[in-house]
Amino acid sequence: LISSSRVQNKSGLGKYAVTYTPKEETYLKYSFFGKLAEVDNSNLLNSSFGSFNQQIATASTRTPYTLQQKVEWFHAPNEDQVYSVEANWEKKFANPFLDLISSAKPLVGLYPLRNADSYRLLQAQELLTETLEGVANYYYILNATNHLNWSFGMQQLRQQFDSNLSQVGSSQTFDAFLNDSDFRFQDLYLGMSWKTKWKDWILSPSANLHRYTWSDQQRGQRKEQDRILLLPAMYAKWNITSNRSVTYRFGTEANFMDSQKLAEGLLLQDYNALFQGNRQLDQGIFSTHTLAYTHFDMFSGLTVFGNMNYQRKRNDIVTTTDFIGINRLFSVLNVQPINKSLNGDLRMDKAFN
Repeated sequence: LISSSRVQNKSGLGKYAVTYTPKEETYLKYSFFGKLAEVDNSNLLNSSFGSFNQQIATASTRTPYTLQQKVEWFHAPNEDQVYSVEANWEKKFANPFLDLISSAKPLVGLYPLRNADSYRLLQAQELLTETLEGVANYYYILNATNHLNWSFGMQQLRQQFDSNLSQVGSSQTFDAFLNDSDFRFQDLYLGMSWKTKWKDWILSPSANLHRYTWSDQQRGQRKEQDRILLLPAMYAKWNITSNRSVTYRFGTEANFMDSQKLAEGLLLQDYNALFQGNRQLDQGIFSTHTLAYTHFDMFSGLTVFGNMNYQRKRNDIVTTTDFIGINRLFSVLNVQPINKSLNGDLRMDKAFN
């Protein structure tokens, strides 16, 4: 078995920002970010098992770019109130191109290819993602130990994904590899949080009411769904002493799919691997509990940090693998049993004179 690889990356980025403060209590900022890259990967593999010899050459290229614009506005008319608005627009484009050459027939058992002396498969993909998101916040300070915050936000996402496959020197058509999908997602939410200090405790419960809508159009068919979810969260901190504290965090979030996970057309990933999306995916719900303990004593030189994390995932989106000999078919699905994980760590440092 002999293999060699070559990787060449080129990239450039630009950033620009301007800040305007017409009054002491008003702040306005605009920023721009852009990135362009050119990535070339090539691999050569020669394998020999007994009387079977195979030469595989793969070359993948892509020229992705990212454009981002962001606006931030803050205004504090008095010591008890603060208004803020943040908006962000982002555009991403990726166009991975795969050139696969094999001396032996690839994808045996996964997809039927016509017999030939050698095989050269060309796969082109284009993924365009546009995101627009914004949030408006209103902070109100009731007194020295109680703060309120209301927020209203939105996120709109659109993804257009196209892909196709062809074989050099063959008239075979690859309709199963065609993708032409349009995925749209919107999140509207209203949130409220309260932060209070009581003796040695700091408490901050919050809740966000979300309305999710998403649609998926591919192969002339359109599917639309919507969901209303209430996602609570909690932050609590107990300052035991000036140098010891316990912090608890709880949060919930919804995990959604994207156009590539939904695309039903096949995608060539390697000479012996295909991927196929699942249009029946649903969103997942994650809840996380974190408990942390810190102790820092400069006099004795002792530092202790402990952390414990418990996560519960419902309808988690996972990758599946079907093996057919050495060939693999990847896909995605929602895991019906609830996935639970518990992990923790403890670190102690002691300094000696």
